Amino acid sequence: MGVGMPVGADVLATTTMGFGSSTAMTASTHKVVINGVVPKSGEISSVGFRFGAVTKGVTTELLVSLQNLDLANGPPARPDGTVDQSGTVSSGSIVSNAFVTVTLSTSRTVTVGDLLAVVLEFNTFNASDSITVASLVVVAGAISQLSVVSHYNGTAWTAATTQQPILTLGYSDGTVTSFLSTVPTTSITSSAFSSSSSPNERGIRWVPTARQIVVGLWTTLIPSADHDMVLYDSAGNELGVISVDANIVRTSALRPQYHLFSSPVTVTADATYYLTIRPTTTTNITVYTCSLNAAADREAWPLGTEADGATRTGTGAWTISSTSRLPILPIIDFAATVALPVVRVI
Repeated sequence: MGVGMPVGADVLATTTMGFGSSTAMTASTHKVVINGVVPKSGEISSVGFRFGAVTKGVTTELLVSLQNLDLANGPPARPDGTVDQSGTVSSGSIVSNAFVTVTLSTSRTVTVGDLLAVVLEFNTFNASDSITVASLVVVAGAISQLSVVSHYNGTAWTAATTQQPILTLGYSDGTVTSFLSTVPTTSITSSAFSSSSSPNERGIRWVPTARQIVVGLWTTLIPSADHDMVLYDSAGNELGVISVDANIVRTSALRPQYHLFSSPVTVTADATYYLTIRPTTTTNITVYTCSLNAAADREAWPLGTEADGATRTGTGAWTISSTSRLPILPIIDFAATVALPVVRVI
């Protein structure tokens, strides 16, 4: 059985599900850069990111540019210093903990696998300015080598060792992606809930675009009580159920979980499924829901626009959100999926 890891799960395998921030830009020469690998060919026309804590003057303005990476110096990875495409962030849009999208004056043509730097620096600086860029906090040993948040103090570059970037790359065709091993979010909400809560089931709605073999589910949560991980079809039938006893986990803390079904489940293209967490006692477990700046940002997340947030109470109707995502993903048997017979209708 060729079981594959859920694509994108690495960036969500955090022990905090919280925000960190870059070193503050507090001088006119300071810069923050987000480096990464482009996952899609096309024309990038905008970039988006989330501020951390901000103090700034009334005339402060930022320049946001796309640059090539410096292949002669490093590590850490750094831009080459040549502004290729750029846009500005006015003082009124520089707000603590706010997500901002910057339209570039000209688009950049990119190819899958390109290395790219998104550079933030002062266009207009005031002596009181202190600006940080938000990121997701992850375990130092699990951070991607090629998705980097770095700070320039006017002399040297320093990489953040436990931070994965929060970034969107907007394309001229209206789609949105992000660097590999990077996801965009505006806020993260923890929800402690039990079988007696409303809602008492949380997860995602999934409409796959291809037939696949699902052998289990991955999630990250605080398993402080017994719970089920469930794969439903659109009619509410339980196609796969994993019952998790809270006594068997490593620790009652935020950690990833991989679980396998007793039998694989075949999902078909364009059919609707639900992947959920369902407490089985009146003792709370805790899950985390990430909010998205816009529905288009789903494409930058694992499963892309195939998935939306989903919650319900009991066997009631599902509430669907295109701007939220709970970290739960299918584990796909890629070997079996590829080997599925194809029926041709003539």
